[in-house]
Amino acid sequence: EYNQNGILIFEGEYKEGKKYKGKLYNEGKLIFDGEFNKEKIWNGVGFEYNQKGILIFEGEYKEGKKYKGKLYNEGKLIFDGVFNDEKIWDGIGKEYNQKGILIFEGKYKTGYRLEGKEYDNEGSLIFEGIYKNGRKLKGKTYNKKGIILFDGEYGIHKNEYLMEGKQYDNEGKLLFDGKYINKNIWKGKKYDCKGQLIYEGVYKYGKKLEGKGKEYKEGEIIFDGEYFLGKRWEGSGKEYNKEGQLIFEGI
Repeated sequence: EYNQNGILIFEGEYKEGKKYKGKLYNEGKLIFDGEFNKEKIWNGVGFEYNQKGILIFEGEYKEGKKYKGKLYNEGKLIFDGVFNDEKIWDGIGKEYNQKGILIFEGKYKTGYRLEGKEYDNEGSLIFEGIYKNGRKLKGKTYNKKGIILFDGEYGIHKNEYLMEGKQYDNEGKLLFDGKYINKNIWKGKKYDCKGQLIYEGVYKYGKKLEGKGKEYKEGEIIFDGEYFLGKRWEGSGKEYNKEGQLIFEGI
């Protein structure tokens, strides 16, 4: 089939007078090769090309829209999975960077990551868990060695951090178990390099203690009371010896 200028616009099979299967051209350039339904609606398996003749999609179409397949950018694979409403990724899929390295695999919903595994630009696993509106919600963060650095819940509310869970060092040793009220204030349990509990309460700016808390040494409680700027402060408190026996209670 040709246009009024004699330029080829389609070659392939017709059914009941309408395009059924074949190649579609625009200004003499191939833009689609596959199956049709109702003349102009692409339906079924097909290949789509841009004006430069570079493949931009291969897979299945449903009523003229991408349904399931591989999406390319400048000839490089960027997504392989299920689509909804043409450009919205919806369902199981895999996402790639411009180097062709897998950076995410899992479930999508209305274009956002929903659940799965996230990788860095070198292919190393950095997160595994659940997302909400594209943001990490709950899961595990890893370092380059595959060791868990954080396991818990993530979130941002009113420009403040809301994280709750367990934090580990690069060797996998537990450092902190609790809640990050914001980026400067933590509340929970702090452990030493041997994995022993050393403090339970509130941290401010990572080091300074403030408010009620409990201090431990070699696993035994040595103080229970009020702190301010990292020191035991005015107010009621209890002090214990290394055997855990109460030796002072007062102000």
